[in-house]
Amino acid sequence: MGYKNRVVQDLIIKKHNIEYSIPRFYDRHAKETFPIDLPAGVKGHFGGTLRTFALFSHYATRVSEKNLKILFTKMACQISSGQIHKILTEKNHSFHEEKGEILKRP
Repeated sequence: MGYKNRVVQDLIIKKHNIEYSIPRFYDRHAKETFPIDLPAGVKGHFGGTLRTFALFSHYATRVSEKNLKILFTKMACQISSGQIHKILTEKNHSFHEEKGEILKRP
Protein backbone atom coordinates (compact mmCIF):
# COMPACT_ATOMS: atom_id res chain seq x y z
CA MET A 1 0.00 0.00 0.00
CA GLY A 2 2.29 2.84 1.19
CA TYR A 3 1.67 6.52 1.08
CA LYS A 4 0.76 8.99 -1.62
CA ASN A 5 2.21 12.46 -1.25
CA ARG A 6 -0.05 15.38 -1.92
CA VAL A 7 0.87 19.06 -1.73
CA VAL A 8 -1.98 21.28 -0.58
CA GLN A 9 -1.52 24.96 -1.35
CA ASP A 10 -3.00 27.65 0.82
CA LEU A 11 -2.57 31.33 1.42
CA ILE A 12 -2.46 33.12 4.75
CA ILE A 13 -3.37 36.80 4.77
CA LYS A 14 -3.38 38.39 8.19
CA LYS A 15 -2.36 41.57 9.90
CA HIS A 16 1.12 41.47 11.43
CA ASN A 17 2.07 44.46 13.60
CA ILE A 18 5.58 44.99 14.94
CA GLU A 19 6.39 47.62 17.54
CA TYR A 20 9.91 49.02 17.36
CA SER A 21 11.61 50.80 20.25
CA ILE A 22 13.70 53.32 18.37
CA PRO A 23 16.53 54.90 20.31
CA ARG A 24 16.94 58.64 19.91
CA PHE A 25 20.02 60.67 20.64
CA TYR A 26 20.15 64.35 21.59
CA ASP A 27 23.07 66.43 20.37
CA ARG A 28 23.53 69.39 22.74
CA HIS A 29 25.68 71.29 20.26
CA ALA A 30 23.23 70.97 17.35
CA LYS A 31 20.23 71.12 19.73
CA GLU A 32 18.59 68.33 17.74
CA THR A 33 17.30 64.85 18.43
CA PHE A 34 18.39 62.12 16.02
CA PRO A 35 16.43 58.85 15.79
CA ILE A 36 17.97 55.62 14.57
CA ASP A 37 16.53 54.41 11.22
CA LEU A 38 13.92 51.68 11.03
CA PRO A 39 14.95 48.35 9.47
CA ALA A 40 15.23 48.13 5.67
CA GLY A 41 11.86 47.78 3.96
CA VAL A 42 9.97 49.68 6.66
CA LYS A 43 8.82 53.12 5.58
CA GLY A 44 6.61 55.16 7.82
CA HIS A 45 3.98 53.03 9.50
CA PHE A 46 3.82 50.31 6.85
CA GLY A 47 6.05 47.34 6.10
CA GLY A 48 7.24 46.15 2.75
CA THR A 49 4.71 43.33 2.48
CA LEU A 50 1.72 45.65 2.92
CA ARG A 51 3.14 48.12 0.40
CA THR A 52 3.94 45.36 -2.10
CA PHE A 53 0.47 43.86 -1.69
CA ALA A 54 -1.15 47.27 -2.30
CA LEU A 55 1.01 47.93 -5.37
CA PHE A 56 0.43 44.47 -6.83
CA SER A 57 -3.32 44.56 -6.15
CA HIS A 58 -3.73 47.99 -7.68
CA TYR A 59 -1.52 47.68 -10.76
CA ALA A 60 -1.66 43.96 -11.60
CA THR A 61 -5.26 43.17 -10.69
CA ARG A 62 -6.79 46.66 -10.97
CA VAL A 63 -8.10 46.87 -7.42
CA SER A 64 -9.16 50.48 -6.89
CA GLU A 65 -7.83 52.64 -4.08
CA LYS A 66 -11.35 52.67 -2.60
CA ASN A 67 -11.47 48.86 -2.58
CA LEU A 68 -7.97 48.64 -1.08
CA LYS A 69 -9.18 50.92 1.73
CA ILE A 70 -12.18 48.61 2.31
CA LEU A 71 -9.95 45.51 2.29
CA PHE A 72 -7.37 46.95 4.70
CA THR A 73 -10.12 48.26 7.01
CA LYS A 74 -11.79 44.82 7.10
CA MET A 75 -8.39 43.35 8.01
CA ALA A 76 -8.16 45.84 10.92
CA CYS A 77 -5.29 47.82 9.38
CA GLN A 78 -5.33 51.46 10.38
CA ILE A 79 -4.61 53.16 7.08
CA SER A 80 -6.19 56.20 5.48
CA SER A 81 -7.16 56.69 1.85
CA GLY A 82 -4.39 59.30 1.62
CA GLN A 83 -1.79 56.84 2.90
CA ILE A 84 -2.89 54.26 0.33
CA HIS A 85 -2.60 56.89 -2.40
CA LYS A 86 0.93 57.78 -1.24
CA ILE A 87 1.97 54.11 -1.28
CA LEU A 88 0.69 53.77 -4.85
CA THR A 89 2.13 56.99 -6.24
CA GLU A 90 5.16 58.21 -4.29
CA LYS A 91 8.78 57.07 -4.31
CA ASN A 92 8.36 54.13 -6.65
CA HIS A 93 11.48 54.96 -8.67
CA SER A 94 12.74 51.38 -8.61
CA PHE A 95 9.60 50.22 -10.44
CA HIS A 96 10.14 52.78 -13.19
CA GLU A 97 13.81 51.80 -13.49
CA GLU A 98 12.88 48.12 -13.73
CA LYS A 99 10.25 48.89 -16.37
CA GLY A 100 12.87 50.85 -18.35
CA GLU A 101 15.28 47.90 -18.20
CA ILE A 102 12.56 45.51 -19.39
CA LEU A 103 11.65 47.76 -22.32
CA LYS A 104 15.32 47.98 -23.39
CA ARG A 105 15.64 44.21 -23.76
CA PRO A 106 15.73 42.90 -27.35
